Amino acid sequence: MNPYEIEPIYNYNFTTGAEDDDLTLEIPGYFKGEALVRELHYNGGEHAVYVRNPHQLLLCDFIHPGVRELLAGTVDIFISETDAKCEYMARVVRDDIDALAEEVLQVHDYRFPYHPFPIADGTLSIGEAKCEFCGETKHIYYVDRYEVDDITNEKRSRILCPHCIEENKAGDLFRELGKEYRLGGAGAFWRNLPFFYQGRPTSFWANHCYEPAIYLGQLEPEDLNPRLHEELLSTWKWLLNVWGDMDPAEVLGWFEQGKLNAHLFKCVKCGKKLVGFSPTEKSPWN
Repeated sequence: MNPYEIEPIYNYNFTTGAEDDDLTLEIPGYFKGEALVRELHYNGGEHAVYVRNPHQLLLCDFIHPGVRELLAGTVDIFISETDAKCEYMARVVRDDIDALAEEVLQVHDYRFPYHPFPIADGTLSIGEAKCEFCGETKHIYYVDRYEVDDITNEKRSRILCPHCIEENKAGDLFRELGKEYRLGGAGAFWRNLPFFYQGRPTSFWANHCYEPAIYLGQLEPEDLNPRLHEELLSTWKWLLNVWGDMDPAEVLGWFEQGKLNAHLFKCVKCGKKLVGFSPTEKSPWN
């Protein structure tokens, strides 16, 4: 395992079922693609690593002492991806990962409350690059593609480390970006990673209950299961009632046909799902 590809989960939860040995790991967030590996690596210590796919590794840090003995004796565990409404079984692999977990926590000594999984969703890059704000070489960094050169008038990439973003050192850059997008929650924008990366902008950062919403990730039509499909449609009705008289079912059809990008958010207070969307090259709005 590459420790820089593992991302900590701060809001996970272990629950027991009707039988004492029935364990469920509840994971927040929305992750692209079907879970193919489905392995929870654990050996009785404070930490566990859930391998969803080769490049979707999630660290459960500081497992409650009351759960450790039960988890150590478990062969299979039920996984519930709560935001995606997805449930399945995974196997528990005996693996001493405590040293790896400690290294991961040292590398990931930042938290973005409105964008909790920036590595898993591809917003942060893994490798080695120098941050233009602090000048330090980092293993985890953000590549911005929206800076325009004053002389050539061409866009160039800028490298920012997560710590400089968290400390608001890149605020001026983000304010320039904010002019190009309609942001519902500016408080999320200045000290969190922008989610419009790799040429895939959304139209706004969702806001609900008077607070910026949590960005869960970009939705793909093939990832929709029936429960998420219905939730998406119901929240889209709420959003479109604000915007106009468009038919939510028709707009959802455009998304399923690849004519729109969709991004999923969750209210930090009430948990309501919110959906932002933006046109693609196939969009009827272009």
